[in-house]
Amino acid sequence: MYVADRLPFLSPCRLHHGLLNNIMRSPMSFFDTTPLGRIVNRFSKDMYVVDETLERAMCDFLWCLFDIIGLITAISYATPLFLAVLPFLGALYFYIQVRLL
Repeated sequence: MYVADRLPFLSPCRLHHGLLNNIMRSPMSFFDTTPLGRIVNRFSKDMYVVDETLERAMCDFLWCLFDIIGLITAISYATPLFLAVLPFLGALYFYIQVRLL
């Protein structure tokens, strides 16, 4: 959970720093043709996406990951033979996922 707690603070700083560096290295003609409001809106939209969407997606991913680990642990404890079949099921799942993409 450390990653999920720290990610919302680290990602916006890195994104903002990268955006600011790229904007400052733009030629003067960019600032002549692009209104300042459009640049500010782009910054604020990117910050919103990182602050709201990325945090929720990371928490959902971690929740599902721990849920799957818990399910595999519970099934393996109840039926140890499941551990022998698990690699084959994983390979089959991977094959189907790669094949359909």
